[in-house]
Amino acid sequence: MDTAIRFVNFRSNHLGRPEKKKIISRQKAYHGRTYLAASVSGKERDRFWLDKADDLAHFLPDVNPLYRAPGQSEESFLKEKVSDLENAIVALGPENVAAFIAEPVLVSGGVIVPPKGYHEGCLNICKKYHVLYISDEVVTAFGRMGHWFS
Repeated sequence: MDTAIRFVNFRSNHLGRPEKKKIISRQKAYHGRTYLAASVSGKERDRFWLDKADDLAHFLPDVNPLYRAPGQSEESFLKEKVSDLENAIVALGPENVAAFIAEPVLVSGGVIVPPKGYHEGCLNICKKYHVLYISDEVVTAFGRMGHWFS
């Protein structure tokens, strides 16, 4: 994650947009323990107890389908979660938002599988606003996807 964040910064600087540095992530997301990675992680234990670059990241609400409103369909929840991203980009200013970090499966947060179509919808929003889409899938396959490897 540190390399990805450093690349995001390099790219913005190289393109002459030094203000385009904000990273969007999700509550409950885990992206690592280093200073930069922890700064974009949404785990409460990390956010409350460890120092971080507070101005680097903006956090969207949890994407766990188990916490959708009573009676809310999965389709409506999907639209809400994708809209969370678009609304944040617009509020922060597309000229300030450099990247969105997503986990295919949020493992550290309880093996949370976002609703079907979530990643495609978020990728489309990122393309619309010229925001990089970072897929943090390092631990997704560590024996959690059906077969082991070494």
